[in-house]
Amino acid sequence: MALTFSNCSLTEVKQSATGGSTVSGQTVNLTLTPDAGYVLSAEHFLIGGDVTKAIANYGTSSATFTFTENVSASSNFAAPTDAEVTQVVFSDNGVPGDVKNTVNIAVTTGSFSMGTANRDMVIDLNAGTGAVVAVTNRSVAFRTRALTGTGHSISYSEGSGITAGSSVTTSAGHAQILHSGTVTEGVSSLVLTATFAITSGYQYRRRGPEVTTELGVYEKHYRVVTKDTVDGDGFLTHRVFKVYYEPPVDIEGLDPDPTDMEVLNHVITFNH
Repeated sequence: MALTFSNCSLTEVKQSATGGSTVSGQTVNLTLTPDAGYVLSAEHFLIGGDVTKAIANYGTSSATFTFTENVSASSNFAAPTDAEVTQVVFSDNGVPGDVKNTVNIAVTTGSFSMGTANRDMVIDLNAGTGAVVAVTNRSVAFRTRALTGTGHSISYSEGSGITAGSSVTTSAGHAQILHSGTVTEGVSSLVLTATFAITSGYQYRRRGPEVTTELGVYEKHYRVVTKDTVDGDGFLTHRVFKVYYEPPVDIEGLDPDPTDMEVLNHVITFNH
């Protein structure tokens, strides 16, 4: 397989056949995986040569982009693609342009005679504009506040690209920490995991720890998911809050980001 572009990697499929035998026609699936900091979209990959491109289910999660030889012109795929290749189909394994997306390449071949030496089947893959794109990083900054005390513990774990500042005590007695960094545009990123754990011999009152937010017009771009653990008697022992943030896109005043996200004074308070 010949790659004429960078910033992604391709799986290889190895098969065995007896020398001198005829290998039946088949379809082999390969996977393109983006390097860190890049995203892929199946729609924009190409095969060299005088070929026909057919698009099916465009705009859906099952969209396919099929390249076949232009039979009416008695033309094959361009070299270095091997003559046995009859069709190449590109499709997204996830959401096009998402950092988690990979691209499937279904390569169909006709039958051929296997020689006595190893053979590499070559396909000339090309990346058009938009096939491999560097991701856009966006800024995020928020402060957490929580009352400290005996009887339980509070721990924070920042998501990828996020760092925590030093804890300071507010006038109300809250331990306040600034969490800031960058996330990927177009993706809901985990920015913080907050874990509350009860100490042996204690119990949480009423409903246990709760969360309130002061995020202004950014409120709908944050999401908090809660997961509880209880003991055999049904008492709450752990509560985990996972905070996700997806940057606003093409919204006047919110995109691009302010020069200093900290001045927005976004606050997430954990009460117990």
